[in-house]
Amino acid sequence: MKKKSEGYALVLTMILLVVLSLLGTAILSIAYGESKMVANQVENKRAYYAARSGADAMASYIIDNSSNSNIATIVSNLITKTSSNPGTGTVGSNTFAVQVSNINSGPYSGDLLIESQGTADAGNLPVTVYLTLKQAVKIALDMAVFADDGMCFGKNITVTGDVGTNSDSITFGKNPINGDVILGPDTSDAEMTIADAMSGNPQKLTSKIIFPDTKATLFPTENNEVFLGTEKKVKGKTVITPYVVTSNPSDQSNKVLATAVTNLSDAMEYIEWPADGGGELQLLITSPDFTLGKTVNVPDGNTLYLYYNGTSQLAESSGNFSYTHISIYAPNAEFNITGGGNGTFLGKMIIGSYDDTSNSHVTLTDDSEIDENKVVGIDTYQRDVWLK
Repeated sequence: MKKKSEGYALVLTMILLVVLSLLGTAILSIAYGESKMVANQVENKRAYYAARSGADAMASYIIDNSSNSNIATIVSNLITKTSSNPGTGTVGSNTFAVQVSNINSGPYSGDLLIESQGTADAGNLPVTVYLTLKQAVKIALDMAVFADDGMCFGKNITVTGDVGTNSDSITFGKNPINGDVILGPDTSDAEMTIADAMSGNPQKLTSKIIFPDTKATLFPTENNEVFLGTEKKVKGKTVITPYVVTSNPSDQSNKVLATAVTNLSDAMEYIEWPADGGGELQLLITSPDFTLGKTVNVPDGNTLYLYYNGTSQLAESSGNFSYTHISIYAPNAEFNITGGGNGTFLGKMIIGSYDDTSNSHVTLTDDSEIDENKVVGIDTYQRDVWLK
């Protein structure tokens, strides 16, 4: 009887050993699997951050070169080169490969897409991230008026066209805006409600638009001459020796640096415009005390693209002015109207601040005939969003 009991004990012991062995193996397998999963997660994170670093490096390169007059060529070359030979780099022992392409459709149409693939040193499957860069300035170029610092419309103003600002509010007059309104990224819900009551479709920027100064190197002069010549005194009066420029849209060198012009109204008589239209003149003003004057009326069918990096008050302050077929890029200047009167503006304007605190009957109208793609020196890129 004793031997039989010992046999049962031996069998039970063996069964327990088998069960414990299986249990130990299962525990080891689970622990190994979890360890492997953690290791894979770590490697995945390393690959992800390597990919992010590559995309950020490419974005920084493009943004840093946005002030280069050849930025369009730089980006075009990047797209061509990286399509067949991605840009590569390392972050520690991890690697990335980056490509740049144009987005041709969808909500990000017109932006740049940076695709970056990161691989950890363990050689796991790579991780791909996508970053978009947008030419934010082009949003503002397609408006009647965009003011960087602030926008205050007078009581009796009439606006036909879209308006926008980087600021978080707009002071509206009594008339609604016949167009859309864009406000800065920090705009409150209350301000958006006010904008909704005064316009058709208020929107909020995801980030403030950065406006670079126009580069003088984009505006060569011929034979070292300056547009309109130089100022001199004749019998106690300041006169300008004219240097006449004929606008010719087929002439790609028709970009002029003007140092002697302080009042554009006075200078308009020296500009010859084609009678049948089609004239385009790119003009950079460098006089620090520049103003538009009372009348800058470009004949129908022609366009004056005006650039100014200074901080002057450009508008005729009385409100009695007439500016037609003119594109103004003056991101640091003011367009302030302090007196009454009847002013008309037909064109597109990017300005530092717009302020009409008077009761003037100013009319702002977007000139749809102006091609914002013809504005030079604005191929500046900003980081937009990460896409999955």
